Amino acid sequence: MVYWFEHSWGPYKGIHKYNSLKELLLDVKKKFVVNNEAPTIVYEYKKPPYHISCEEYYEFAEKGTIIKLNEPLYFYHLVNKSANLDIGLLSLQYMFDHKLYDLFDQSVSKYKERIVNGWNKKYLGRNKNSLTREEVLDALTLFRGPYGTKYIYFFRFPPYKELGPNMEAVLNVKDIYRIDIHDETIQKYFLDIDYGYEQSHSNHRKLNKSFYEAVTKHDYFSGYDDNGNMIFKPLNHIGIAFKNDYCPISILEKMN
Repeated sequence: MVYWFEHSWGPYKGIHKYNSLKELLLDVKKKFVVNNEAPTIVYEYKKPPYHISCEEYYEFAEKGTIIKLNEPLYFYHLVNKSANLDIGLLSLQYMFDHKLYDLFDQSVSKYKERIVNGWNKKYLGRNKNSLTREEVLDALTLFRGPYGTKYIYFFRFPPYKELGPNMEAVLNVKDIYRIDIHDETIQKYFLDIDYGYEQSHSNHRKLNKSFYEAVTKHDYFSGYDDNGNMIFKPLNHIGIAFKNDYCPISILEKMN
């Protein structure tokens, strides 16, 4: 048996008994993250020095060893086979800040039509070709929030060639990488996760992590239309904003 002795956390003051350390830690973590979608990481660390501030304590604890408790929850990203992934997956903000303008322009071309046709009133009716790079970033921030230029998008399940000839053509020139958003050693790279809207439409139901945990592969692809103009739009996806504005290649796994 193992015990949790709590003296300061009001609702849980007292002694709690468990059959294992993992059971104890999972219960504490569950209580801590009620109504909170942000990742919570458990560290094992040595006895901290006396007379340190809360900030100093947090810094000390985060130098300890991360204890992995979560079951995997994988999401997938498609990358051109010719892409340079020496650093990893780059956000639009990273491309702009590091003057990777050719890559930036290529990546935002799909957004310009939507920006001038209803994303927000500020750019409504503009000639899409007149939008500056700064205006594209501004439009993304207005529409998607403070991390709108930093999000990198992932599917819950990897698309597959049997979905149709258009998808097969896409996958012939793409590699698929996956990320485990439940891996505590990976979560420390996250700034924010946006779980999007049903069928990627902002007028539809707002989704949360529970949706992706419960959805089956069959249901996930049930709305897919291989003949649509934007074949990926019906596939619900999440946006992850990373510290330093890119997803390191070290936390991605390439699929065969």
